[in-house]
Amino acid sequence: MTPGHGPGTGTGTVEEISDLLRTIAHPTRLRILQCLRDGDACVTELSAMLDVPMPYVSHQLRLLRNAHLVRRYRSGGRMYYALTGMPAVTVVLEILRFCP
Repeated sequence: MTPGHGPGTGTGTVEEISDLLRTIAHPTRLRILQCLRDGDACVTELSAMLDVPMPYVSHQLRLLRNAHLVRRYRSGGRMYYALTGMPAVTVVLEILRFCP
């Protein structure tokens, strides 16, 4: 995949878009995106919000990072996660507006 092309960038093959949709179509990953909509968070915070083990959250975050839906950065000795500005994130957040 070339930079600027592929899942999350608004362009890509049908297969790449299908892979992106498969990544998104997971309840925990959708909940993580919902949490990050309200602000950046670390694994510990996300684990507490979702009431799931930290290693499980870390695994889900890695998949979301690989799909370019979230990014990570270090602050104050902790690793934080944030939503990216990819068009796919906007679409997912719009859909999530209809979820309780």
